[in-house]
Amino acid sequence: YPLLQRGNRLIRLDKGGRPLGLMRDTSYEQQSILLKPGDRLFLYTDGLSEAKNFPEEEHFGEERIIQCLKEISLQESPEKAIHHIFQQLQAFSNAPLEDDLTLLLLQQE
Repeated sequence: YPLLQRGNRLIRLDKGGRPLGLMRDTSYEQQSILLKPGDRLFLYTDGLSEAKNFPEEEHFGEERIIQCLKEISLQESPEKAIHHIFQQLQAFSNAPLEDDLTLLLLQQE
């Protein structure tokens, strides 16, 4: 689920449904939010949350993603925030990724 970073709060946007294109005739819930100046919206694929470390086979997980976002100042650029998340992922996982990885961080000016 996407994460909305508003000031020092992180809000999990948990409306929706199955991943797009996974199954036909899937229904989805909608949610509207108004982004305020400084808000950040972070979207990612399961290639991030399900990345594993070896030999423990532990997932990177949503809690680590949240911690990464909390470690970055909102004054830093979205590019630096994404770079920080990649650095943390590389430090966590000592093996090549097994899945595709897409990260998108949008910031309201």
